[in-house]
Amino acid sequence: MFFLLSFNACWLLPETINVNDIISANNLFFSSYGPGGGGYCESLSWDPSKENTLWVGGDVGGTAVSFDNGVSYEIRNRGLEDYWVECFAINPNNSSNILIGTASGVHRTVDQGLNWILQRDGFPVTSTGSYTTPISSIVFDPGNTDIVYAAVGGARGHLEDMSKGKLYKSANNGITWTQIGAGTIPADANIKDIEINPVSGNIIFIATDKGLFRSIDSGVTWVLRTNGLPHKNINKIALAPSLPTTVYCTMETMARSGETFDGGVYKSYNSGDTWYNATGNLPTTLGDADESYLMTIHFKDIKVSPDYPNVVYAANYSYIKWGIYKSTDGGSSWKLSTIYSASLGTLNMEHGWVTGSGAYCMDINQGNPDKIVFGTSMAINLTENNCTGWKQIFCIQDPATLSIKSRGWEIMCLKDIIFDKKNIDKIYFCFSDVGLLLSEDYGSSYKKITSSAGHCYTMAKDPDLQKIWVSVDTSPKLRMYQEISDEWIDITPDNTGLPDGNIIQIILDKNSPVNSRRLIAAVSGYGIYESENDGVNWENINGNLPAANNIAALIMDPQNSYHLLAGLKLNAAAGGGIYSTTGSTWTKLNTADIFYDLKDLKAQPDNFNILYICQRDAYNGVSYNGGVYKSINGGKDWSWLVDVYYANKIEINPGNSQYLYVTTSDNP
Repeated sequence: MFFLLSFNACWLLPETINVNDIISANNLFFSSYGPGGGGYCESLSWDPSKENTLWVGGDVGGTAVSFDNGVSYEIRNRGLEDYWVECFAINPNNSSNILIGTASGVHRTVDQGLNWILQRDGFPVTSTGSYTTPISSIVFDPGNTDIVYAAVGGARGHLEDMSKGKLYKSANNGITWTQIGAGTIPADANIKDIEINPVSGNIIFIATDKGLFRSIDSGVTWVLRTNGLPHKNINKIALAPSLPTTVYCTMETMARSGETFDGGVYKSYNSGDTWYNATGNLPTTLGDADESYLMTIHFKDIKVSPDYPNVVYAANYSYIKWGIYKSTDGGSSWKLSTIYSASLGTLNMEHGWVTGSGAYCMDINQGNPDKIVFGTSMAINLTENNCTGWKQIFCIQDPATLSIKSRGWEIMCLKDIIFDKKNIDKIYFCFSDVGLLLSEDYGSSYKKITSSAGHCYTMAKDPDLQKIWVSVDTSPKLRMYQEISDEWIDITPDNTGLPDGNIIQIILDKNSPVNSRRLIAAVSGYGIYESENDGVNWENINGNLPAANNIAALIMDPQNSYHLLAGLKLNAAAGGGIYSTTGSTWTKLNTADIFYDLKDLKAQPDNFNILYICQRDAYNGVSYNGGVYKSINGGKDWSWLVDVYYANKIEINPGNSQYLYVTTSDNP
């Protein structure tokens, strides 16, 4: 996700700053830039009282709301302390009151997301090194919306042992919380879902990896209800709103060589007392133990029509025959409703500029059940005719120019940004998962340069020619492109001598001959490599650099292109730190071993002796403080400038080097 920041004032603080002591000014304005989509859609929720209002949550992008069925979105993240949004709970009586579950806990809004507050009162204390309260599911009691339940569950594996088996209840609309069910919920359970009876709010169900449990006393005590289920690892639960004694659940299944599929859908007619297999003709591929997790069929989300208890929808988020399956007979038979490939039948699903795979989450519109929405690892699709056809609702595509624009939902991780020095409107964006994109109108629209999906880490642009070198995560990992008649042509050479590791940095020597450029590449796991012929041939220049495979950052002196500084992470072979070379040997600069998990290294544009480092907080027998460090004597001595757990990147304003821009992470 990329934001353009405009401001009218800035304060420079002379001493070490703790990031928690910094107060944001009210005159900061953010505008969202990007092509739309491109990352995990973790959660979706229609507003139960406003048919056209849709909320979307991502694994990195926070929350966005659409008031027009996905035609456009507004990002609403003010006050969020964690942008991983696992679930929504919208007050059925007041849609301005919303609770969301994030990896850091419950956030609450009373003004439809204009402002969020993290509500941790009653939950375990926060930890800088782990998630203590990742929230997997939240529900309001429909009879009394002051009462709310929240489950602690793993957000894609981020669940510590100390957080397992915990369910919380609030009696004041999510402001304060109390743990409930202790002793009757297994202490090592991962609670994945909560569902509440829409008629009798004292009847509640939870799905865990230790079984499906039911409470009939508003969560005070819980009883295992797995009679008829093949095992105890439950994904999701759905009650039929029109007949809440009818309950469905999805079962997890793990890849196991030579065994039988035991996932799918199960159904109960008596509030979970007994269960029957409702998998019907759903796909049941079971992968081998050594295959990807997503080569096994996984049904996760499940929803029931608000009007008909036998009309049910199940979401498959594996790589195999993924999509939304629909049953009109209570699970006896199923039909894939999302035909995204001709190999599956007549196409009925529109693709955006990216598609992703797996139906990860979905929701049925309570006011108009013909409207169903689902999210994938990169996209959002909507049907308004009960699965007859689906359209993408995350980007705007121009078939004539092949350009793409965002509808306002941005969910990608941006690795690097490169501005064209000769054309201010031309910007290159290196994204995780989707590759390299180019905007020629200052971020209003985009075109994809790299042909395949995958990470783009960084790139170098020739200042004199329409030629770029791009680092990607698929072989060959260094690509070369040239723009010819508004088309980017792949002219990648053999890259002889360059190892097949991820290239975290590419530096072009602007003083080298135009027809045979000198390039320096920092290759993760291998060290530093040099080419003097446009990247055709490469030579390792690690020399005496200790533990060069731990390279984290590399910079070149603009006054002497053979003067390089390398930032290394600490390992058993050598202390992390800053090393310098002007030729064949490297010299360690920092006198104190204060660097461990180094993330970035930059020099002041007008003074190569003034250096800045970003690093992450770490402990390895000795504590290493995260944050921003500064040296004014070429890297020998360092002062701790900003105290923040995870400082990731730093940039220096080229027009005024007193202004620094630092990015941090909200995750442990």
